Amino acid sequence: MIIEEILKEYPKKIVIKNGEEVILRPLQKYDAERLFRFFKEGIEEEELALLKDNVKDPNTISRWCRDIHYERVFPLVAEKTSGEIIGDATLHMRDFGWAKFIGKIRFAVSKKYRNLGVGSTMIRELIEVARKLNLDKLWAEVISTQTAAQKALERLGFEKAGTIPKLAKDHQGNIHDVHIYILDIWKQEY
Repeated sequence: MIIEEILKEYPKKIVIKNGEEVILRPLQKYDAERLFRFFKEGIEEEELALLKDNVKDPNTISRWCRDIHYERVFPLVAEKTSGEIIGDATLHMRDFGWAKFIGKIRFAVSKKYRNLGVGSTMIRELIEVARKLNLDKLWAEVISTQTAAQKALERLGFEKAGTIPKLAKDHQGNIHDVHIYILDIWKQEY
């Protein structure tokens, strides 16, 4: 099976812009506590409010780690050599219908490790995974205030396909536009 071959490629070591060595690897069942700490300590409260899942609930994180199905969601983490998770990226896939060849990505990087290449490297990894899984396109949704994420996607070849005005509402009641970015995997060099 293709997923099993992909899993054999990890862990991978990278060096980020500040010179630190970081390990990229798929999320494992034992990661629940460290992933919860990543979201609790590494991501600002206002950003957490924009995520689709309640990552402040340890049960959400425990469920993610307990119910790993790499064929449906390929979760990738970036961790320091100490084991601290500093980035989380996921590739969501379907096995039927018109969306069968489209993967949806989500990603978050700890505030202390932004602009160091962690997020871009994780997205590149997910693009490679998507290619190996024979997906045609990747889809990312970004809230209008997430300008750094938009720039990272654009640098990697994603194109803004549209904007849905006033679609998202954060916990404070602020309304946000949602931008949709698409990458044609086979046409793009990143």
